[in-house]
Amino acid sequence: MHLFTRSRAPRTSGLRVLAATAAVALAAAGCGGGDGSGSSSVLSDDKVETAVLTLDNLDGDFVESEDDDDDDDSLGCLGDLDVDDSIDAKTEHEASFEVADAGFPSVGSKVASYASTQQLDHALDRLAQALAKCDHVDETDEDDATIVLDIETDTDRVSGDVDQQVNIHATGSVSSDGFDLPLAFDFSFARVDNNLTAVFIGDLSDTGAHDALEGYTEIAVDRLVAVMAGEAPEDATGPELGGSGFDDGSEGDDSASDDGSEDSEDDSATEESFATQPLDGGTYTWENGITQTLSVERVELWGGNKPDDFCGDGSCGVADPDDTRLVLRYDVSVPADFSEPFDPYSCPGGLHVTSGNDDEAFSQIAGDFDQELGGKILPGSSKFGVNEYYIEKAYAGAEFYIESSCGDTEMSGESVVFQGPLADLG
Repeated sequence: MHLFTRSRAPRTSGLRVLAATAAVALAAAGCGGGDGSGSSSVLSDDKVETAVLTLDNLDGDFVESEDDDDDDDSLGCLGDLDVDDSIDAKTEHEASFEVADAGFPSVGSKVASYASTQQLDHALDRLAQALAKCDHVDETDEDDATIVLDIETDTDRVSGDVDQQVNIHATGSVSSDGFDLPLAFDFSFARVDNNLTAVFIGDLSDTGAHDALEGYTEIAVDRLVAVMAGEAPEDATGPELGGSGFDDGSEGDDSASDDGSEDSEDDSATEESFATQPLDGGTYTWENGITQTLSVERVELWGGNKPDDFCGDGSCGVADPDDTRLVLRYDVSVPADFSEPFDPYSCPGGLHVTSGNDDEAFSQIAGDFDQELGGKILPGSSKFGVNEYYIEKAYAGAEFYIESSCGDTEMSGESVVFQGPLADLG
């Protein structure tokens, strides 16, 4: 029996919760009642679209991401916020972004223009009052993912251009399928007259982006104020949010020796911030002593007399008999002096084709050979998992690689690339 598993639980559960929470809060920001008064000029569709944040505003290796339509009712008091549709935005636009490959941090931006300033004012007041009663979430959803969050709110404004602002800071964890991941998100809803700009930053982290939120909200407000004045907004860049995970060595002034000359040895170390190992038999040890070893257990024709349709309707991918099966084992060891049980949620890392397109080249499946590593690894112990992929016939001789930050518990960017041609593996 084969089950399609394009993404591992850590990414899908964490980002799904972030996306669902963003949807709830953004909807709540538009709640209100009655027709009210205080009619104002509504921004055009083009202007609200221009006012949202863009890739140029983000500091990191971000790409545009698609909306997550998966509704989530397991957000406790956040999910119970009373959303009244009697006040609707006349024009609105939103965009979402995520770090390439990793999928997080994720950033959302929304701008909406309303017919009534007074209604929007009252709506944000009600949102702030509702959030003041929502300071903790501990819920389990239908997929047995448990979300625990501590929530703080405030009404601090980022600049004098803002008439009203509501900020949300939540930190906690999401637990699913034996994984226990940190989870954090930050929101700001800023009103300028009858217009609203909302910024969302989410991450699988312990602290979130509380400090960065202010910088990105200020940029969002400046963009909104500019389009309200009929001007083109500047593409200012906000605080660093992470990205590629590679250190370019550009920060600091340690590249020069005491005599003023360049230290070539230090420069070479910073220019190559990741190691390379063979995909079959490669081993890497992080500075904290955590070691990962990869070994290819099978490279063979998929075989059979007919295509293998994993979901029955082609939606999950179809392996043809002349495609290739790749079975890859990863062993992870934790040193005895490690301070706590190690959570291997980012092990072994994502598989990629060196040249071509990942979606065209392969898919990961939970087939007969797949084995979840499962659970944390205690100090002084080792565990292993097995990943299974089918490789499309057109990529049978291609080179593949896994970029891994498996042991980088400090999020320092220390990573390793395991690489090799498929034809030479196994």
